[in-house]
Amino acid sequence: MYGICPECNASFWGWCPPCNSKHFQNDFDKWTSGNNAIDKLIQDAQLNTFDVLDVIEWIPYDRFKDIKEIAKGGFGIIYKATWIDGPIWRWNVKNLQWNRDGQDDVALKKFNNNFANLNEGFINEIEIHLKTRSKFASIRIYGITQDPETNEYIMALEYMKDGNLRDHLKNNFNNIDWKLKLGYLKELTSKFKNIHKLDIIHHDFHPGNILSYDFKYSLSFDFLSSNLTGYSLYISDFGLSKLIGQNIKNPEKRQIFGVLPYIAPEVLSGEEYTKAADVYSFGIVAYEIITGFAPYHDIPHDIDLARQICNGLRPKIPFHIPKLITRLIMRCWDAQVTHRPTFEELNDKFYYYFRDYSRNKCKNNNEITIQIKHAEKFAKNNKNKEKVGFGNLIRNILTNSTIPTPINYKTHPEAIYTSRLLDYSSLPKPKNDKNFEKEIDELTKSISTLSIVTIPILWELTLGQRHYTVGEVKKKALCIRTYISCMDTQARTLLIQNGFDLSSSPSQATFDYPSFTNKFVINDLVNFIFEYSSKINPQQIVGSDQNSNDKNESRILFRGKRGDNFIFLQTHEKLV
Repeated sequence: MYGICPECNASFWGWCPPCNSKHFQNDFDKWTSGNNAIDKLIQDAQLNTFDVLDVIEWIPYDRFKDIKEIAKGGFGIIYKATWIDGPIWRWNVKNLQWNRDGQDDVALKKFNNNFANLNEGFINEIEIHLKTRSKFASIRIYGITQDPETNEYIMALEYMKDGNLRDHLKNNFNNIDWKLKLGYLKELTSKFKNIHKLDIIHHDFHPGNILSYDFKYSLSFDFLSSNLTGYSLYISDFGLSKLIGQNIKNPEKRQIFGVLPYIAPEVLSGEEYTKAADVYSFGIVAYEIITGFAPYHDIPHDIDLARQICNGLRPKIPFHIPKLITRLIMRCWDAQVTHRPTFEELNDKFYYYFRDYSRNKCKNNNEITIQIKHAEKFAKNNKNKEKVGFGNLIRNILTNSTIPTPINYKTHPEAIYTSRLLDYSSLPKPKNDKNFEKEIDELTKSISTLSIVTIPILWELTLGQRHYTVGEVKKKALCIRTYISCMDTQARTLLIQNGFDLSSSPSQATFDYPSFTNKFVINDLVNFIFEYSSKINPQQIVGSDQNSNDKNESRILFRGKRGDNFIFLQTHEKLV
């Protein structure tokens, strides 16, 4: 909330850093954690806090009640508790003390002895947690406390009532539609894009470390689509995370720690953990979000599985999954590290998939929507067959078994999905399965024959303005993905209603400039261009750019009624 600080009369957004830093500093002699390094961490954070949501403090253990264990992880135990006072809200000028939110639920993370006693590792997690929180990528951290009986230090964190993504998928997969799936993928890639921009590598990314207060809650507004987008997913457990180039003096630093199915093969074979390893982990997480199955759920998670992963074993993606998504996932888990996409690229892709599907799922006028419709139709038909199939009935009676689904599949007793120390050695150098490149090529060809990226660019020649480069246009989010075969009578009618004159020959077609702002018909306009561009010599329209450096590009110009020239850069999408 914008206003004026009642103490110094400076303008502020609900939090005055200079004044509040003084209030924190005045209280430094009134508390201690008993550890100089932890005291300094809290004090430095308080002196440099610019937002109330970033405040951390030392919290006496007796200010928590109703403490009960709710989960165990690789680094320790998670408890749910009630914080009697609640977090700081603002400074009370009249009473000269902090106003607080009052009683609130929190999560207490107690570390195992083999980690908590390493002050540098404990402090590292909190510092990285604070950095990622500033980018809204992780849950809020309220502060640090200490168990008086064991002297173990404990992190007090925001409580996420819906728990982690693994449990949510297992219990609710049938209620997770494609919009939610795409929303999750878009949100996770956005969070990790911001984490990697901070040069932070997570090291232990899996669905158990993805938390939410409400997995169905949408919290951001997309002004382009006028829709709420983005889901309240947060990354947790930064116990192994580090800044690039950071060297934590930790006896476990060269050991492998994590959940085996999500660890990149190069890490298993002893290579350095990089951003690309986080991308690999995301690829496995994406597979789980799309299919509902935990990776390798039916086999032991042992050195034999680790060896197979290094030799190219990957989860099997069902053939009916949209090819656009299948290819992205497969690129993430490519054994050749340099071939994996970045989170920035992944976020761009999933943003457009989510946007196009959210806008047009009832119209079937873009590629991702059509592919998803096919996937839904297949899943529905397959489900009906499972219900009425006589063969399935007889088989189930004879074998006393059922067809595995995301809801009822059984996990092998030696399939372990919590982080642990993996003492593997002498694993082979990572390589792809012998059919991997062939599958990627086939996916690329199938997509290339169906998709073209068209970038609409306004270029007023009379003013001598240059056209945007491809890179600039992509950054401006002007790319429109379209599906060539979608141009139907309804779409043509829509174009006519919005200013496109289809009565004359294609080479003389005009488009009224004001209606170009009607984003609702842009995809249909693009389809029109595709339908006729193959029949028209671009120079017969207005002209084409002969200076293109890319032989696969052609620029098609259409003249508007006001004399403006609309340039369409037509190019087959570069999928690698």
